Amino acid sequence: MLREGRSLKDFESDLLLMLQMYSGALLATAARLAWDPSTYAWLRFLCAAQYRVSAGYVLAAGAWLAGLVYLAAAAAAARRPPRRRRRTAAHCLHLYVVGVVSLFVSEVAYGAWMAASLAAWWRSSAQAQLARRAADLVHDLKPALLAMERYRDLAHPLYDMIEVPQHTHTPS
Repeated sequence: MLREGRSLKDFESDLLLMLQMYSGALLATAARLAWDPSTYAWLRFLCAAQYRVSAGYVLAAGAWLAGLVYLAAAAAAARRPPRRRRRTAAHCLHLYVVGVVSLFVSEVAYGAWMAASLAAWWRSSAQAQLARRAADLVHDLKPALLAMERYRDLAHPLYDMIEVPQHTHTPS
């Protein structure tokens, strides 16, 4: 809701700024996925197809959102008289709505595809077997690390690093 003393124009400016920041974050993530060799190296190795699609989709979604920000700003600027500008504003708003709905549908489709492809990958891929074996190795390493009392300063931090991801995500 609008606070006292703030106009609708201020609210629109804040909303456009938030959309620009989100668009920039998507574009920065896409750049990092594409060019940073250390980023998500395990995902790039294990799930190459999903990684490539994700990198492309994040870039496309960021660019699409940047275009939507431009449309919203053009609509806000064109709302002032004369009458011809108001028609332009209405046209920009209609394009904006179509763009937002398209982005929403693409995100749902991307999420569904990603879930289905990762489930199929987990069931049948040789790399998935490697990932399952690595998870088993982690379970075997934990007792060995706890048994290393002589190297307590090294063993306990390593054990904690193994424990944290297991509490946040458990493969099924």
